[in-house]
Amino acid sequence: MKEVISSYRWVIWALCFMAYTGAIVGRLNLPPIAPFIIADLGLTRTELGLLVAAFSLPVVLTAMPVGWIIDRVGVRKIMVVGQLIVGVFTMSMVFMQSFPQGFVLRFLAGVGLGFIMPAPTKAVMVWFSKRERATVMGLNQTGVNIGGLVCAFTLPILAMSFGWRLSFIVTGFISLPMMVLTLILYREQPATSAGAGAVSVTDFMTGLREAVNREVLLVALSGLCFGMVEFALISYIVLYAKEVLLTTVVVGGILLATAEGAGAFGKPFFGFLSDKVFRGNRKPSLMLLGCILVVCSTATMLMPAKVSLPVFGVLFAVFGLTGIGWGGLNLTFTGEFAGRERAATAAGFSLMITLIGCTLGPPIFGCIIDTTESYFWAWFFLAVCSTIGTLLISLIRESRRKM
Repeated sequence: MKEVISSYRWVIWALCFMAYTGAIVGRLNLPPIAPFIIADLGLTRTELGLLVAAFSLPVVLTAMPVGWIIDRVGVRKIMVVGQLIVGVFTMSMVFMQSFPQGFVLRFLAGVGLGFIMPAPTKAVMVWFSKRERATVMGLNQTGVNIGGLVCAFTLPILAMSFGWRLSFIVTGFISLPMMVLTLILYREQPATSAGAGAVSVTDFMTGLREAVNREVLLVALSGLCFGMVEFALISYIVLYAKEVLLTTVVVGGILLATAEGAGAFGKPFFGFLSDKVFRGNRKPSLMLLGCILVVCSTATMLMPAKVSLPVFGVLFAVFGLTGIGWGGLNLTFTGEFAGRERAATAAGFSLMITLIGCTLGPPIFGCIIDTTESYFWAWFFLAVCSTIGTLLISLIRESRRKM
């Protein structure tokens, strides 16, 4: 029986990974084709940032209550509903004719992401042990970057060949077959549904108080800062390459794919570093990551545009390794401070705070560019965010973990 459970937990991981990747593809399909949409609809850089943010905004509103519901009713039902919502409303973006219309459709698709995001944290906490959680969570979080990598490589070419609208049909449809697999194959551990029952505001507030402590709050606030960096970075690399480095959209997509690929490697890498090198301690690995991120954001700010493209490729690779590679370790830390029974509630709270950063980062970055007509101060903003996030990690007391 132990062997069967050990094997099945990887099926659970695969289902969570596919659900997360499908939703993230719907979220990250916009930046690689941004120049086409800007040219066609006449959007400003600030409006582009707001369209990117629109997908994250409902997650801010739903992640915490959805995490609490997952702790009570389990992962499967919530993930299925989330995948359906993401798929349908992402495909509906094919009808976008204006910024307000696009904002509403992106917002509605983001509601589905809010259902999906807390679920893998709960699944990993109940199916995997302490000495492997950070690595597994990092592997799961690579779905963000694999999705972004696929979008960066394929969508500019697809948009040039068939128009940018087809990109939304393709990226939205991906979630639907994955939803069917989740419905058929996902099973809960019996212990995870023990808390199910009638729901009330009092129960919710009690669960929230038990899940959120000083350390969970610090981890969440550091995630807010890193989230600003991550989503500003991936939202504007293609435009930066086109407007400052004077390259084509396809080359900009390659630079974005480089950052995403490095981030996909960074999440399990820093998780493995935490699990094996630092023997299950999370803070040293996060501090190392934060310090490298500060250096990268500062270097990008100071790098002259005349430097060769391979140098920028290396820089964006290291930037992606850390600026995109932080998420898995951050969520693992959150779940361990909350404990097994409150892992999804804590993850929902942490995601709510983190996604405020993901929501605000792109429009603030774009607004700085529109206002100053320069990327220098926009990169400076990311350097400040990276520094504050790293300082917040330094305040965490790791000895207070519950699991």
